[in-house]
Amino acid sequence: MKRIVDEHEWQEVADELLNLAEKNKSETGATIITLSGTLGAGKTTFTKAFAKVLGVKSRVSSPTFILMKFFALPKDAPWKQLIHIDAYRLEKPEEILAIGWENYAIDSDNLMVIEWPEQIKKLLPKGVISVKLAYVGNRRSISF
Repeated sequence: MKRIVDEHEWQEVADELLNLAEKNKSETGATIITLSGTLGAGKTTFTKAFAKVLGVKSRVSSPTFILMKFFALPKDAPWKQLIHIDAYRLEKPEEILAIGWENYAIDSDNLMVIEWPEQIKKLLPKGVISVKLAYVGNRRSISF
């Protein structure tokens, strides 16, 4: 799916992504969605829309400086928690291991959204859902 959208349309796109994630829910590990794009392309803004569609009530902001944030999901969700990771500041992929990556990635109750997945590419399992965001004038292109 590829669309050119305004930010007010992101929740609709986030709903489409949620449907895809539910269809591809892993039984052997976390369901992982990666968000790629330049600085300011809208990765965190899209994550906010996605979290809202999932039923997250907490404020969602970029985890750039703490690397990872956790959000409990409603009981009727296919996963127990949303884990939002921003790998931008990592210099080596192995640095993410220090914050428990392996434990979170093997838990099928986790839905992970990872900004800047290029930083940890060699640690990502097969089957991730890749989302690409880009500027198109004053709108955004989003594809997955």
